[in-house]
Amino acid sequence: MKYAIVGFGKIGQALAHAFARKKIDVTVASRRPPEALAPQARAIGPTVVAEMAEISYPKPPEFVAQGNRVLVVGVATGRIKATKRTFEDHFVFAITVRNGKLTNVREYVDTQALATRAF
Repeated sequence: MKYAIVGFGKIGQALAHAFARKKIDVTVASRRPPEALAPQARAIGPTVVAEMAEISYPKPPEFVAQGNRVLVVGVATGRIKATKRTFEDHFVFAITVRNGKLTNVREYVDTQALATRAF
């Protein structure tokens, strides 16, 4: 089984730490070149490997709002530069807003399908 994390911000790094603690191999991809990600990936653990992805959003996402909840439904497409393999990343963000501020953001994505296709 292969695992991948697309995006290497705070959430991506937190996920990478979780994989590293369990000694599970995971590839992290970002718009930043692998040589920029590699030091951070190595610092997290030897099971974390960096790749570079070209990512685009072919059409605007759909927004569904009800009360204090907003769902953002969309798709990103891209290519992992090292392997030249393409991927399609269907996602949903579930956002909670209270008093004009974001109080919770959850992302739902099929990471297994993404990893299988991209790596």
